[in-house]
Amino acid sequence: MAGPFTGRDDRSGTSGPRPPGWAIAVLATALLLGALVGWTTSQSTPSGGEAAVVPIAETAVLSPYDAAPTSADAPRDAYPRDPVAPTDYRLLRTRPDGVALYIARLRGGSAVCAVISRPGRFTTSSCTHDGLFPVGGLEVEASVPGSGLVRGIIRPDGTAELTPR
Repeated sequence: MAGPFTGRDDRSGTSGPRPPGWAIAVLATALLLGALVGWTTSQSTPSGGEAAVVPIAETAVLSPYDAAPTSADAPRDAYPRDPVAPTDYRLLRTRPDGVALYIARLRGGSAVCAVISRPGRFTTSSCTHDGLFPVGGLEVEASVPGSGLVRGIIRPDGTAELTPR
């Protein structure tokens, strides 16, 4: 039988062996699954801190300023680097050794700082930026002789913690 179907495999139009069809299908499926997993992950997790902060105005951290300041609200010792009026501090927590956690209002409340002070000197502060407050709370840490590491946190609901006690 003469003609185009003589049982010969003519590969003269290709430059080499072709991969089996199942390998191409597996590769295409893997790529699609990877793209789907990546898209799903990007939809379920916040990107770049979108959900990690809230506007200060939407928190209760400024509620201590609803009352007039008392003499206990102003730290007796040095102040942080930012110019903060003594009336813009509020005492949140104290320990028996005199270590204290304050909130300091900056620029009319567009930023706040968590301030740890100890008797005899200012220790450290941590401040918000751009009018945004961390959802997990504003944290500040300081090394205190005899106590080791002391951590203060002010949460968006206005509660505060100073550890160890």
